[in-house]
Amino acid sequence: MRLIQRWLPVAFSFLAVSAQASGALLERLGTDVSPRSQSLVLRIDARQKDYDGSTTIALRVKRTVTRFRLHAQELELTTVVLTRAGKPVTIHWTAVGEDQLEIRASKPLPPGDDYSLTI
Repeated sequence: MRLIQRWLPVAFSFLAVSAQASGALLERLGTDVSPRSQSLVLRIDARQKDYDGSTTIALRVKRTVTRFRLHAQELELTTVVLTRAGKPVTIHWTAVGEDQLEIRASKPLPPGDDYSLTI
């Protein structure tokens, strides 16, 4: 199972960069990649200081993007997996500062409602 520690306070909001904007600074494009739904699984042990879990976020890509960001405050990430229609999409992910995660796809992500991000 994909682990995340210290889940609360997690807020996801997406930023995206279009495939055409290569080399440009990231711009806030709140409508290019957006969450459709999110499921959360927490594993809590009262004997432990921290807890862990996983989340799966159904994503809508409205315009072709090569990367997007989400807020992931105070998380220790071990695995990030992006799929489209159940098939893995090759990505690289990087923590940006202390509160953001950037997902970079190896190929442009075309529009669609069938993306899923599991952390």
